[in-house]
Amino acid sequence: MHKKTQLIKKIFLITLVLTLFSCATYKNTNHEQIPAWIEKVPEGDENYEYFTASGTNTNFTLAEMDAKNNLINEIIRYLGVSIKTETTATAVGSAENIEKILKSEISQSSAANIKKLKIKNLYTQKNTETVTVYLLAAYDKQELRKERNRLIKIAEEKILSVSEPEKKADDFFASRKYYSAALYYAKTAHAALSSKIENHEIKFKNNISKTKESLKKIKLNLQKDALENPSNDFLIPINIGIDEEAVPLLVSYKSKVKNNSSIIIERIETDKNGVANFILHDEKIDTASRIRIELDISEIKQIFGSKYFDEYKEDIKELQQIIFKQVINFEFKKTENKIKNETEKKGTVSVFIEEPYSKSAAAEEKLSNILEEMNFKTISTKEESSSADFFIHAIIENDEVSKIDEGFLVRLKASIEIKNSGTKETLYKKNIRKRGAGFTEGEAHRSASVAVAKAIALAFTEIIE
Repeated sequence: MHKKTQLIKKIFLITLVLTLFSCATYKNTNHEQIPAWIEKVPEGDENYEYFTASGTNTNFTLAEMDAKNNLINEIIRYLGVSIKTETTATAVGSAENIEKILKSEISQSSAANIKKLKIKNLYTQKNTETVTVYLLAAYDKQELRKERNRLIKIAEEKILSVSEPEKKADDFFASRKYYSAALYYAKTAHAALSSKIENHEIKFKNNISKTKESLKKIKLNLQKDALENPSNDFLIPINIGIDEEAVPLLVSYKSKVKNNSSIIIERIETDKNGVANFILHDEKIDTASRIRIELDISEIKQIFGSKYFDEYKEDIKELQQIIFKQVINFEFKKTENKIKNETEKKGTVSVFIEEPYSKSAAAEEKLSNILEEMNFKTISTKEESSSADFFIHAIIENDEVSKIDEGFLVRLKASIEIKNSGTKETLYKKNIRKRGAGFTEGEAHRSASVAVAKAIALAFTEIIE
């Protein structure tokens, strides 16, 4: 396979060279006196830089082809030296680093960018069995400068693609923002692989190690007092502290939606105080299962979801194993003081949840179930009912759907309004966003719908208390 690739590259280069020089006109001379430009390359003038090269082979055609190939290599070498000299004083990296990138980049693309190159002279020298062709070429200085600047920009971008995220990662780690540090160390590792900078494999390994070290330092702290002394009989806010903002978590449990037992996976995120909030609705949680809370590293794994993943999949597995060791599992024991035997209803609530773009909508049924457990009568309606005490209306839309390593993430946007039907007073009006995860997009949407329903129910209980 490698030999086949090399053959294709050679064929491409030969085709390129033929195209590049096909329009050039020059006189074939074969004088006994060797031209001076063979001994010494002419100095560049105001408009042109001059290059010479030669090729020796069994006949003129092959020798000429070798000479043209060598001419391109000479121009590439000149660009490399010029750029190396130009960039030694820059802040993008060492001269060796620049040279490493240039060798890779120039060999791949520079030949295709050679423009306004003219053959000024050709000299042929014949021997008994071989022919040597010498070429003198003039390269337009303006085009040469453009190509040099293009390569400098590429080199700078590749080096900065590694150094900038690594600097951010180090700053996050020093500030004990370990999830952000892990994310940026992972970005640095991936950038090192794709950039081919000097010692890129060492850079990759070092930053993968730092990613693991950062993840190991993350501690999930469950607020247990809410479980032992719940302030609400039906909807219990659970806080998970990490002391870092915007850290994603997954909360999974078995519950009942539409009277069917189902795995619900809610995706929550820490706020500015480093605390993530989860609403526990214990009535529908399967008593045989446990509630599971874990760090969500799907974004980190997605970084390596490229051609490099197969080569370094063991490193990704190790990241996941770290997360498994940090998982929080707990059981919730239902309290005995719940009011379940009241025969008189607390009131009537008309519920209208618009969720038109999903086949897995579960918000209205989940909300109605919670309200009925709280001893409210519910009416499904599309407008306020005169027989109801309260009216809950919500419009739920897909805000974001993304494919992750093992399934889907769905974020829903809900516009919620709760009114007193008697006084027409708006008691609550807010836009919220909730996330759900699942092995299919429908499961992820259903989980997010359940999260929205619990948030509405909690807001309602706080209003009527």
